[in-house]
Amino acid sequence: MIPSPRGVRAVAWSPKGTFIASGNYVGDLRIYDPETTDITIALQTPRGGSIEVLQISPDEQLAIGCAGNGQVNIWDLRAKKLKTSFPAHAGDIWGMRLAPDGKTLATAGKDGYVRVWDLTANQPLHELKHPGQTNGIAFTKDTALLATGCTDGKIRFFDLKSGKEMVALSGHRGSITDLCFSSDDSLLVSSGTDTTVRLWDVTKKQPLATWEGHTGLVFGATFSYDDKLVASGAWDNTIRIWEVPSGKLLHELTR
Repeated sequence: MIPSPRGVRAVAWSPKGTFIASGNYVGDLRIYDPETTDITIALQTPRGGSIEVLQISPDEQLAIGCAGNGQVNIWDLRAKKLKTSFPAHAGDIWGMRLAPDGKTLATAGKDGYVRVWDLTANQPLHELKHPGQTNGIAFTKDTALLATGCTDGKIRFFDLKSGKEMVALSGHRGSITDLCFSSDDSLLVSSGTDTTVRLWDVTKKQPLATWEGHTGLVFGATFSYDDKLVASGAWDNTIRIWEVPSGKLLHELTR
């Protein structure tokens, strides 16, 4: 157990498993040695604001954190300093995903936009307007397709070359909180405030299954590396492990 003042808002393993990163409610970024749990780097967000979402670049050289004040902050971990910071949304940023290419970033916020950024120039590529607040977002492995979640309960697929919406899928009753593609991009898992976890066929753009059991809003869902399992975490203080595609509940871990 690693103590952190003011509560931890976001955590991330580095892609190669070299370190663990965390961000808290007062904007502290900490990098930990996973063997000793020692803090190896400690940095802060400029202009304050909680670190709502946190990601590490594929080469493990950058940490990207979205703040509650609408800023995107990028730290150079080798130089141990802030590399750049830019305003991305008017208000809270609730979702963020770095594409596998390490150069394309998507952010989702309270202002009803999902914005796609070119990190080589820190410029927006697309501004994707939604009818409500946005949260969950996910890229396919080739960075060609972006899935987004919205408070209207719909999952939208966008072509990233043109920025055009391809299709919108209905199913969730209320806000979608998280999205994750399987390793081959054939499946998508979603979680929502309606306490459900849902599985989707990406090729056919249709629902496959609805998994019920959580008694609080489900805040996150992700595939295991072999795509055989899905883990979901909810405000009912449980993490549930589901078998794919049957939806059989294998484990329930209670805080």
